[in-house]
Amino acid sequence: MRLLAHFLGGVLIWWSAMAVSAMVPATNQNASDLVQKTTDQLLERIVAKREIYKQDNQVFFDEIQDLLNPVIDFERIARRVMAKHYKKATIDQREKFVEVFKESLLKIYAKGLLEFENQKVVVLDPPKTSSNNDAKQKVDIEVRDQNGAIFPISYSMYLDKNKVWRMENVIINGINIGLTYRNQFARLMKENKNDIDLVITDWTSKVNSNE
Repeated sequence: MRLLAHFLGGVLIWWSAMAVSAMVPATNQNASDLVQKTTDQLLERIVAKREIYKQDNQVFFDEIQDLLNPVIDFERIARRVMAKHYKKATIDQREKFVEVFKESLLKIYAKGLLEFENQKVVVLDPPKTSSNNDAKQKVDIEVRDQNGAIFPISYSMYLDKNKVWRMENVIINGINIGLTYRNQFARLMKENKNDIDLVITDWTSKVNSNE
């Protein structure tokens, strides 16, 4: 999970950019087009406010939630993370896990943003096979540091019922984050003898300790 925290500065900047356009229907527009139009603007905004965020963590965290809630489909991702255990869980357990999962992910995003400095985010051109009418698309970006290292990030996007692009998974430097979290949930279920309530209680501490 340390790798995840390391790259999420670039990830968050990209998703913050997407949040600006999140509530605008995206019919006949590639997901990458939305990214390209807003990334530069949001980079300047976030870099300018970094010191303010460091001084007031709660304001920072609240703003991160406001930016990302419309963009990341936390419920969809959490359901896949729970995998076969989702059907066995009660409605209350499902809702609690979504909230715990979202909070843990946002905290890692926030940490990544504060560590983001002197990197460049490049949105790559979509594949020639990609169509504006595709309901699912992948958007590839590169985070380039000042030493010339390049870290690839790929987002799985889908159009929701309102024709708004939302993220359902991300691959960072070859690591499938959705699968990583799903494996972690399965491991915690085994450790806690399939007690979903104990897994929910334990989730935040496990994620935030980068295990």
